[in-house]
Amino acid sequence: MPTEIWALILAAGESRRLGSPKQQLQWQGRTLLQHAVQTARAVVGEHIMVVLGCQAERLSRDLDCDWTTNPKWQEGMGSSLALGASRLPEHAAVLILLCDQPRITVADLAELRDRFLSRPENPAVSVYQQTWGVPVLFPPTWRSRLLGLTGDRGARALLRDQENLTRVPMENAAFDVDTPADRQQLEQQ
Repeated sequence: MPTEIWALILAAGESRRLGSPKQQLQWQGRTLLQHAVQTARAVVGEHIMVVLGCQAERLSRDLDCDWTTNPKWQEGMGSSLALGASRLPEHAAVLILLCDQPRITVADLAELRDRFLSRPENPAVSVYQQTWGVPVLFPPTWRSRLLGLTGDRGARALLRDQENLTRVPMENAAFDVDTPADRQQLEQQ
């Protein structure tokens, strides 16, 4: 039976360093959040869950996919990951994405998916700038580990000492929008 993959897009933060909600930044005719949803949809179809938090009511108006609100969003990414994973089917692999990495392409996510499917027992991680991180694709067997995340402890903590990772080069993942300088760089593209 083929592995069902769900995209879990994290968009709960308040964008403190940026000074305004990064989820609503316009880029190429849509918001960063809409861009992340559309990019994920091209790879996983309608299997998308967005986790909102700060300004959830406002952000949810423009979503055309499943979403949930993390009432504990201020605790950090771990709480959003756990909540989002709890809303997905138990048998699904989980593709974790952030809404603030706009350079990630459909081809990037398709490569991550395909490499994961060649070794579906191992997480597949994106590798960029001598490190690895999101997007990351977890097998269904990692569900309980995702559900156990709390506070600001994200998925990286789960993978730190793992040897059996499928590493997928993805330089487009190196850019994320966190600061006014990042925003300016994005607007120049």
